Amino acid sequence: HIKAREVQGGDKIAKVSIPFITSAGLILIPQVSKKMDEADQPAVQSLLDDAFRFFAFFSVPIMMGMLVLSRECVLVFSGRQFADATLSMQIVSVLPVLVGFGFYFNSLVLIPGGKHKQMFISVVAGMFLSIVLNFLLAPLYRHNGASVAIVATEILVTTLYYYFARKYFKYTYDWPFLLKSLLCVLPFILIVSAVRWFDMTPLLTLIISVLLCAISYFALQYIVFKNTFVLKVINFALAKAGIKKILD
Repeated sequence: HIKAREVQGGDKIAKVSIPFITSAGLILIPQVSKKMDEADQPAVQSLLDDAFRFFAFFSVPIMMGMLVLSRECVLVFSGRQFADATLSMQIVSVLPVLVGFGFYFNSLVLIPGGKHKQMFISVVAGMFLSIVLNFLLAPLYRHNGASVAIVATEILVTTLYYYFARKYFKYTYDWPFLLKSLLCVLPFILIVSAVRWFDMTPLLTLIISVLLCAISYFALQYIVFKNTFVLKVINFALAKAGIKKILD
C-alpha cells in the first residue's frame, strides 16, 4: 500500500509556500479583468509582466531551497518519523514553480479572458493523468510514485494553461527573467554543502543555509543582473515593516 504519511511529509512542506507565491496573483486578478474588459492591452501587459517577475523571483529560490535542503526541512517540520520522505520532497520541490505559473496563466490570463472551457479541459486532463499515474506508479514506488504522479499532473495542467494562453492571447512573457533567476540559485548547492560540513543540528543548518542563500540570491540578482525588481521587493518589505523607504 502507499505510505500516505511519507507522501504527506514531503508534499505538505511544498504546499506551504504556494499561498505566498499566488498571493500577488490574487491581488491582480480584479485589475487584470478590468483592463481586459476595457481592452487596455498595454496596461494588461504591464500587470502580467509584474506578476510574472514576482512568480519567478520567489518560486525559483523556494524550489531550489526545498531541493537542496529537503533533508533538513523534513526533519525540522515533519519529524524523524518522516525521514523517508526526503526523496519525495525532492521530487515535489518543483511544485512552487509549476503551481505558481499554472495559477499565473489560468487566473491572470485564461479566466479574465473568458476561456473557462479551456481551463476546464486542462483540469480534466490533469485529473485523468493523475488517476492513471497513481494507479501505475503507487503500487510499485509507493510514496515516491505518488509524488511523481503529482508533479507530472502539474506539468501537464500548467503546460495546457500556457498552450491555451499562447493560442488565444498575444501577451509576451519575460522568460529571460526566469532564466536569470534559475542561474542565481545555482550557488545554493555549494552554500548548503559548505554549511553541512560543520555538522550542526538540522534546525541550525536550515536557518543558516536559508539566510546565506537569500543573501546570495539577492546579491546576484542585483549586482550581476542589475535586476531593479530586487529594490521593489526590499522597499515593499520595509514599508510593511513600517520602515521608511531607503533604496531607490
